[in-house]
Amino acid sequence: MNIRFQSKTLLLYLIFILSVFQITSCKKDTPPTERRAAPPPPLSSPQLAFWTDEGSICLCNGDSIYISVNNTTQILDKYYYGTRVTTCNDDNAIRFSLMPGTYSWQAVRRSDTLRGSVIINANSCFLQEIKF
Repeated sequence: MNIRFQSKTLLLYLIFILSVFQITSCKKDTPPTERRAAPPPPLSSPQLAFWTDEGSICLCNGDSIYISVNNTTQILDKYYYGTRVTTCNDDNAIRFSLMPGTYSWQAVRRSDTLRGSVIINANSCFLQEIKF
């Protein structure tokens, strides 16, 4: 009976030690963080930004402007409230990161279309206002 008691005690100690080891080796789960849009690339990559102001156009009732550059289309669906956007990193502008070169762009809203072209230089930010 003494051997049986010792083996049960030894088994309980072993289970306890393994449990403590298991608990201390666990990684604590961190709560998920809020997903945000990727920050704009650093200005070392040339950028072309499009914007519109509240007096130029009504983007209401789900209205949007579809802007295409270099086979990529983005949606401009917010205004800039002020005199003008002054940086490519403005939250009210949409950005295209491009290699230096000449690019054609197109902006479409309902049945209206605007077209233009722009020369993008290295380490530059070109701001294009959209007015229909």
